[in-house]
Amino acid sequence: MLRIIPTSENEFAGHWRQLLARDRYRNPLLSGLPASVRAKQSPDAASPRLATRDSGHSANTRDADTADAAPHYDEHSFIIANNDQPLLGCAITSHTNGQGQRCLGYRGNAASIVVNRDSLEKATNNFSDSTVAITQKHMRRLLRNLMPAQLEFMDPVHFGLLSPVTHTLLEHGGLPQVSTSHVINLQLDLEQLYAAIAPDYQALIGWRSASAANESRSGNALRCLQAPTDKDELLAIMHAWDNELAQIPGKHSIASSILAAQDKPQLLWQLLSELLVGEQGFVVTRSGVQFGHSLEHMDQPAALFVHNGQRCYFVMANAVSHSESQASILQLLWRAMGFARDIGCKEFALEGAGLGQSNAQGRVNTPGQSIARPLQVEQFGGVPQACMRVSWS
Repeated sequence: MLRIIPTSENEFAGHWRQLLARDRYRNPLLSGLPASVRAKQSPDAASPRLATRDSGHSANTRDADTADAAPHYDEHSFIIANNDQPLLGCAITSHTNGQGQRCLGYRGNAASIVVNRDSLEKATNNFSDSTVAITQKHMRRLLRNLMPAQLEFMDPVHFGLLSPVTHTLLEHGGLPQVSTSHVINLQLDLEQLYAAIAPDYQALIGWRSASAANESRSGNALRCLQAPTDKDELLAIMHAWDNELAQIPGKHSIASSILAAQDKPQLLWQLLSELLVGEQGFVVTRSGVQFGHSLEHMDQPAALFVHNGQRCYFVMANAVSHSESQASILQLLWRAMGFARDIGCKEFALEGAGLGQSNAQGRVNTPGQSIARPLQVEQFGGVPQACMRVSWS
């Protein structure tokens, strides 16, 4: 029997984890266990703070902002299940913005779905009619009750399918925006991965053989930081980036559209810290660089990635000088591909449309930090995969 399971039900968390385990497309930034459920399960397990030592920002202002903002998010996440089998889930919250408008998304980010591929009909590779019907009925009721003025929803277009949630939002006037990621198969050996990269990018990366995979073109070794071994240093890097964004909102050299389009980036920043501490992310940077809680080291190249154990996603990178930035970013990405492969990821996802180009909000690049030319991710090889963002305002 098909039923809807809200976050208030005890079985929600277990079903959500099943969905996460069966959905290789899921981006941890969009589809983690809803915060209200985590808090209910572990009320004493506080989220890791960005400050791990005295930074001169006692009671970090942005941590306080996060705490103040959190209670304003009302949880509406739900799972569609068939008896004890979860079919799909939607992570969604509502809040009221500064103009008094009701907004739907997920805690300052886009709402999103996770899908159990085993639930798709074998003959059609599609959702069953009954699954579509119950999902759309629930979404229509939610929209009717909340009457949002703004909405942001991300559909990863699982297995080439638009979700029933997407269909409902489009039916109610949502505006679709299609973007493309290039997904690289990490099950190839390093020589095959490198051969798929365009020759001009190969020249900038400067990788010569498998034995030199840890070195950049300049000879400076690149290292990958991952919890639990590098936990303190990871949080120090995150805090340095956090301070930079607090002073100049949206300031970073290259960012994924997920990070760049944040309504409340401090909430996402806290989630990134949790993912790093929870061993679902890593940072690539040069050996010997020590990051403190200030901006003095933020001219050093570093890049941040998250993963779900199967697919690794680029999040953001801090470039160096204008003349060197393209080579340094390429080297960071190549090193990350090798590291993701080593820890068991089978795929590596890079967004399309040229990394480093400003998005509609103009919040990706800043003067003096933009790369010399946008990085065209198709030059890395891989297979294009579309996803759809639906919004209205």
